[in-house]
Amino acid sequence: MGKLHLAGPEATKVRKLSELLAKRRVPRAGTRASVPLFSGSIQFVNVTSNASGKTFASPGPDLATAIKFSGLIAEPITRYAAQYGPNGVSVAGTPSRSR
Repeated sequence: MGKLHLAGPEATKVRKLSELLAKRRVPRAGTRASVPLFSGSIQFVNVTSNASGKTFASPGPDLATAIKFSGLIAEPITRYAAQYGPNGVSVAGTPSRSR
């Protein structure tokens, strides 16, 4: 990791990574991010699948618990992460269905 700022084979023996590093600079270390650390929505999916003649699905109460817990922890996580840079997350309240 200490040599990632270098370009070429001295940085890595993986040619594609060396080429990428030669084109882009690795950000300097700092205490705050200059771009959002993360931003988006957590989406839950109620998946039902059939295999070998059996149906498999996420139990509704388990999915509801995961959605509720995610909603409770989203705000504390974004507050904590804000000390390092801008961020944001929301939790979708109703799972989408997938088959």
